[in-house]
Amino acid sequence: MNNRNLLRMFIVGGAFCLLTSLAGCNFQQKSLKEIAEETDEDYQIKGKQQTIVRNCNDFSFKLFKKIAENEKNKNVFVSTIGLYYALNIINNGASGVTQHEICKALNINSADVEEMNNLCRRMIIGQAKEETP
Repeated sequence: MNNRNLLRMFIVGGAFCLLTSLAGCNFQQKSLKEIAEETDEDYQIKGKQQTIVRNCNDFSFKLFKKIAENEKNKNVFVSTIGLYYALNIINNGASGVTQHEICKALNINSADVEEMNNLCRRMIIGQAKEETP
């Protein structure tokens, strides 16, 4: 391949990269507030999601009890739901033994991870909807 063809390929490749990167610049992700305003959903939980909420409550009480035991005679404040959300986010990227241990801590099956994601999304949007004037 001579230099002229190499230069031509470089220019075409560079133009392609530039065009594909510029095509994505027009996309604007919606804010949580916009999503909440557009969502008209029934926030009654049913089925597996009720079980997940009960498991979340159990997790929260056990965690708070453990923290309170270690911090006797001190004021303690912890967002157990925030920790539950954070562990669920980590669980989405985990696999194998790590995912098994996180699921065990959250008291869910690995098959319920997607249902947990849907529940967290609904709860976050519902909270944002309540905060929207």
